[in-house]
Amino acid sequence: MTSADEDRIGRAVDQAAAKGARESLLLMDNCALVVSVAHRRVITVVPTRELDDAVFTNIDSAVIVAPEAPKANGEFCCGGPVPSGGGPDAAE
Repeated sequence: MTSADEDRIGRAVDQAAAKGARESLLLMDNCALVVSVAHRRVITVVPTRELDDAVFTNIDSAVIVAPEAPKANGEFCCGGPVPSGGGPDAAE
């Protein structure tokens, strides 16, 4: 992850903390992150391509992180492809 990705995660954690969250699921680009809000630490990162039938436990909130511009290599974090436009399934 880049420093820009870390900044986006930090802003998402700030949003979760402002709502009183303790453990949060962040949905960012093509990955899901479980974060300890109090400790400001990423606990788990899972690429969305590995999320079939996934269950996240011990979370009390979820944050949808706004997308950033594609990286120079044409990918977002977690190695996902650049969406071609359209709805939520555009990257698949």
